Amino acid sequence: MVLAESGFRPDAVSRAGAMGLGQLMPGTARGLGVSNPFDPVQNLAGAIRLLHGHLNTYSGGRAYREGTVSWNDIILAMAAYNAGSGAVRKYGGVPPYRETQTYVKRVIALYKQLCGMK
Repeated sequence: MVLAESGFRPDAVSRAGAMGLGQLMPGTARGLGVSNPFDPVQNLAGAIRLLHGHLNTYSGGRAYREGTVSWNDIILAMAAYNAGSGAVRKYGGVPPYRETQTYVKRVIALYKQLCGMK
């Protein structure tokens, strides 16, 4: 996810204003307790909290209870990370936004590539 978000650049800033490795928006960063989104440790801790919360939501709580998630849970969590959980809820899945659909495919492809999966 970080590779797709920032290319591992802690100083990355998107056109929309997302910052750091996990490309946290300013309000999201504050809500996650990240005071310096360009600090890699703070940014990654915030991004992990955000992603874990999404994984828990879309796994029906299995992420917290059992530490297990399905591919579908991961896909929905990635979509929520990119487009927001409201958009995933509104569309009942990955929103029909080209950016989000491309993002989800890219993150999954990168994950599989890094794990040596086909």
